[in-house]
Order: sequence, then C-alpha cells, then structure tokens
Amino acid sequence: MHEPSGFQSYGQIQEWLKSELGLSLAYKTVYEIVRFSLGAKLKVPRPQSTKQHPERLSHFKKNFL
Repeated sequence: MHEPSGFQSYGQIQEWLKSELGLSLAYKTVYEIVRFSLGAKLKVPRPQSTKQHPERLSHFKKNFL
C-alpha cells in the first residue's frame, strides 16, 4: 500500500500552519477557510469491518466485479 498524503484532521492543518508558516489560527478559522473558502474536504477512508475475510474478499473482487 502507499502512504496517504495530506491531512487527516483540521487540527493537523492547524499545527502545520503554526510550525511551517508561523500562523496561530483558531480551529474554527482553519475549518472555515479550508471547507468554505477553498472548498476542500478531508479525505478519510471508510472503516472496514473486522469480520471481513481477505480470501473471500479477493474471490469476490475477481468473480463479481
């Protein structure tokens, strides 16, 4: 698998802005800028069930998709 790039939370964005650019912004401000001004959303993968069997999943993908 590849390493995900980007941020997983608005808190991480807030920390990055402070460490890299020296900007100390409130969480709400970061959220509003990213979400509304930039029109971006955080990309977080959906959780997977612990009941999934890897063999059955690969069989399903090969035969049904």
